[in-house]
Amino acid sequence: MGFAILILQSPVFVSANSHVQKTIRVGYYENEIFQEGAGAGQVKSGYAYEFYMKLSEYTGWRYEYVYGSYNDLYEKLVAGDIDVLAGIAYREDRKEEIAYPDLPMGTESYVLVKHDFDDDITADPTTLKGHTIGVLDSNMSFTLDKYLNEHEIDANVVLFDNTAKLLASFDSDEIDILAAESDGTNIRQHAEVLLAYATTDYYICVDKEDSLLLKELNEALNSLFIDEPYYLSSLNSKYFSSSLSVQTFSDRERKWLDAHDSLVIGYLNNYLPYSDTDENGKVTGIVKDIVPKIINSLKIDSLKISYVGFDNYDDMVAAVDSEEVDIAFPVAGGYYYSEENGIFQTNTILSSTTDLIYKDVVINPDLATIAVNSNNKMQYYYVKSNYPNANIVFYDGIEECLKAVLDGKADCTTLNGLRANTILRNREYRDLSLRQLSYTDDRCMGIKIGNEGLLRIFNRGIHILGREYAENQAYKYVDGLYTDVRRFNILDYVYIVAIVLILLLCTFIALLVLRIKKYSLLIEKVRSDYTSKTEFIDNMAVNIRQPIAEIAEETESTTANRLLSTVDNIIDLNLFETGKVTLKEDTINIINLLKNVENNVRNSCEKKDINIEFGTSGVTNKLIIADEQRLTQILTAILSNAVKYSSKGSHVSCEIEELRCNNPSITNMVFTITDSGKGFSQEFQKHIFEAYAKEDSQGNSGAGLGLTLAKQIVDLMGGEIDVTSVKDKGSKFVVKVPVKIYFGIR
Repeated sequence: MGFAILILQSPVFVSANSHVQKTIRVGYYENEIFQEGAGAGQVKSGYAYEFYMKLSEYTGWRYEYVYGSYNDLYEKLVAGDIDVLAGIAYREDRKEEIAYPDLPMGTESYVLVKHDFDDDITADPTTLKGHTIGVLDSNMSFTLDKYLNEHEIDANVVLFDNTAKLLASFDSDEIDILAAESDGTNIRQHAEVLLAYATTDYYICVDKEDSLLLKELNEALNSLFIDEPYYLSSLNSKYFSSSLSVQTFSDRERKWLDAHDSLVIGYLNNYLPYSDTDENGKVTGIVKDIVPKIINSLKIDSLKISYVGFDNYDDMVAAVDSEEVDIAFPVAGGYYYSEENGIFQTNTILSSTTDLIYKDVVINPDLATIAVNSNNKMQYYYVKSNYPNANIVFYDGIEECLKAVLDGKADCTTLNGLRANTILRNREYRDLSLRQLSYTDDRCMGIKIGNEGLLRIFNRGIHILGREYAENQAYKYVDGLYTDVRRFNILDYVYIVAIVLILLLCTFIALLVLRIKKYSLLIEKVRSDYTSKTEFIDNMAVNIRQPIAEIAEETESTTANRLLSTVDNIIDLNLFETGKVTLKEDTINIINLLKNVENNVRNSCEKKDINIEFGTSGVTNKLIIADEQRLTQILTAILSNAVKYSSKGSHVSCEIEELRCNNPSITNMVFTITDSGKGFSQEFQKHIFEAYAKEDSQGNSGAGLGLTLAKQIVDLMGGEIDVTSVKDKGSKFVVKVPVKIYFGIR
């Protein structure tokens, strides 16, 4: 039901304030997936309902719902008894009765569906003769009559006044064939789609006499599709991933499933987060998670899945052609290179940026010498497709490519965007830089040409999952890329001794800050050299921070990084005390923000074998405007505290949901962080945001400066932070902060 719209005009934004008191009468009928909850007090949901809510963000409309059947509500719209009605197909004869806006709200196919046990009915239209076809009394019946007449098919057509009765009749075998909306009908048991008999755009239509309402609707639709050109695609993916057309297997798909009881997946080694073989010889990476997820989403339980790893991309693809494996992952290169390799590419599993890696600045990659991994043709396909004039030099592995750049044998190389930052953390590559290239790179699955049954099965599953699942799984495996090959030398031990000394000094400073009032005589002495205690602390912390930062960068020591964090917190506390903290306005991608937060706490989680999960299922605006550093600081502080006081093997999660407010340009991001750790008593929860608060003298549970700063940052943002905890069972922190919605082009 997705389509692309190109509007060559400037956006016209409708002021919500000018319409805030306007109430629109909406005709609301029950229609599975498309529009549900058609009754007083019922919870509303569905494609059309969410579309109405989105329009309200641009118009400020309030809605009054009028319930009934589709036909009754259509007559009310013609009579002017309601203002708008969704899901109306375009027909010339209706233009005299109702007003259509300039842009549709979707595109729909009408399909004929049979029971899978009716072998005498096929995709051949002549086999429909003499059978009973059930259809909704709407445009679907109008187009069905037209189709049957054109093909001279004599069938018994039964009209239904609502979708529920129609579907019930099909499920109980009272009718032989169901005429249904391909994307607006849930999966049926023992159902098989035969053919599509019509395709049509459908609209939110308005009372023909209300020209002002039509103007407002057109302005809102224009603005929506300029601001969010992929809105309809995302809405389709959200609501129609379990629709009839997506999950009902075709004849070719059923034949493939009937002929196979196993599925062999070939994957590429040394290519995390996508795929690799771990130290136990087992498959790891996205491939390990996504294949079973696709199979389960399609409710297939007859396939035994196995994996075969390959060190070379060409060997993996050749194994598909020889049928040693059924599917290869990952593959790339687009249609041309896939055809050359004799494989189909599935729909995209994951898209990412590509980074150019260089030592000396490379202005134009198309004129550069680029090092390419001979074992990974995907890199070659990317470079050859986007920089055809570049001089490509092959090396045996990505490490050799990076070394060639360091040694000046090549101007640059490329790394997949999900891999680049983590690989370059290795000190060996500290002289290399990166910049993001403008061309994205898709990662797909490869299936042998001719095996279209399996291709269609996997394309269905990929559509159901969407790309967010693969993105979230990728973060689990990114850090597996990093291996520190550096060996200790005498200088490293000198650094360690220096770190210990600095730790003692920082501890002294922290105690001095927290107990400053008790040491008034000492403060008076300090003030003889400094104008205030804050100036003293600030100068001392800043002076200490620089050598710690240098040591942390050189040694990549956990202790040094912890010291650095402590000093930064001291500086921040001092800034808050003096009122010098201000907030920036950064454009933030929520997914990238969570990735940074996870990187901040991953080492601590791995040391304690703590499972940490992030979820963004409740977020519609993934691009927001806020202070990225401070928002990251809040989440890192709370998660670090959760990990610190959780036992080995426990669980920590961070879920994000979005709560819209009356202001269309502002939304509330709600972060819920839970753990199964030691928890806090009711009494201690009153003091949890106080600096270095401890619940008992042994320090078995408590909070450092991080939570204190988190509370101050949330307050500065105009948000709220709450904690609930049960001793020995765990804690839940809920952070709610208002942020601006990013309205730029995605």
